[in-house]
Amino acid sequence: MNETKTLIKETLLHFVNYHRAILIGLGILISLSQLTAISSYITKNVTHRAIIYSNDNDGGRAIETVMNTRWYNSNHFRPYGNLYFRIAHTLEAFGGYSGLDENLSEIEQEEISHHRALMLTSLLSLYALAFLIAIIISKDWIIRLMIAPIIFTSFLYSSVHVNLFLRPHPDHLLSLMVAISAYASFFLFKFPKSKKYYFIAAMAWGITTAVKTSTILFAPAIILHFFPPINRNQFKRALQFVGIMFVAYLAVGFPQNLSVGNTIGFLMVQKVYNVSPDWESVKDWANLLYDQLKYPLPIILILTLIFSDYKTKIKPKFAIFIIIPFIVLFSRKILSIHYYYTLPFVAFLLIGLALILKSKVKINMPYKYLGAFLTLIIFKFSFGFEPQTLAAEFKKQQKCRPEAEAVYKTVRSYQVNN
Repeated sequence: MNETKTLIKETLLHFVNYHRAILIGLGILISLSQLTAISSYITKNVTHRAIIYSNDNDGGRAIETVMNTRWYNSNHFRPYGNLYFRIAHTLEAFGGYSGLDENLSEIEQEEISHHRALMLTSLLSLYALAFLIAIIISKDWIIRLMIAPIIFTSFLYSSVHVNLFLRPHPDHLLSLMVAISAYASFFLFKFPKSKKYYFIAAMAWGITTAVKTSTILFAPAIILHFFPPINRNQFKRALQFVGIMFVAYLAVGFPQNLSVGNTIGFLMVQKVYNVSPDWESVKDWANLLYDQLKYPLPIILILTLIFSDYKTKIKPKFAIFIIIPFIVLFSRKILSIHYYYTLPFVAFLLIGLALILKSKVKINMPYKYLGAFLTLIIFKFSFGFEPQTLAAEFKKQQKCRPEAEAVYKTVRSYQVNN
């Protein structure tokens, strides 16, 4: 009996000594399990370029572009920056898809593998955004690991977020980079004379521009770093900031991003689809933002109120910084497809609101690890980690696939026979 008591006591002592490592391991395991389950939709969705082209021109072109992309060349695709394609190509190179049909040609197998890498890049970007918000909410790694899956799932309740990782598109990576840049800008507002944060913020915004040049919509907010006051010294600081941004933009996109004239030319062409707003466009932007914020926003606010374990200091300028991009957004009407244009703005707002709320709230929660674990478990069994939007959007992606594959096989059979 005494030996049993001693064993139990020693086990409890070992748990107390190693509980952080155990809980961190558990948190990592939960995140990996969630990502594995959701990536199964990617595995079922992969196909080669011809089938994707049949109902998604952007997706088909993305597969073609990533296959032409290397870290040392230009893929000659102007609409988007090349960072998304370079990251996806790297993922494909180190973890190519192995579950391929042997009856497919070598080029078709390569297309499928790159299609998977593009979707995986978007999925990981969305999870990284959720984890960044978790980092802002708490300074404790255990809490971060426990709440990140909840934040990630809240994004999946929006059909747009799911659609944009089941389709090859750079907007989830853009959202992540905008969020990182906004976080870097927060520190620059907090420490305006800091050379470190000045450099980090400039680098972050430059790299964001290398994902997609629509980052220009955040330019009026970036200017707020330097004005007011308006004087020669502030103009000099602003020009140096833009210079560092440009160097970062060139560095991650070299040599393609040297062709700045071509990029500007493309933006000028796109300007045709960008007109003055009307009441319908204002309602459209508002509806898109509501749809993409209605789940993540309340969940992030609740998690911040429960698990915020440190306070931040917010400069009034930072609050204005968060508002300005939305003034820019609502001041334009986009005539082309634009349901995903709001994604980086959503990420920007969520980062800003989490930081602002943390300036007001600090909770010293007793048994915080138990609380975080129970919150995760309650969320899991109440709502689940796989919302119905996953299956619904996957079904949409599969629409007309059988017909497209049948036509493709017929055409291929003629090619083989000839």
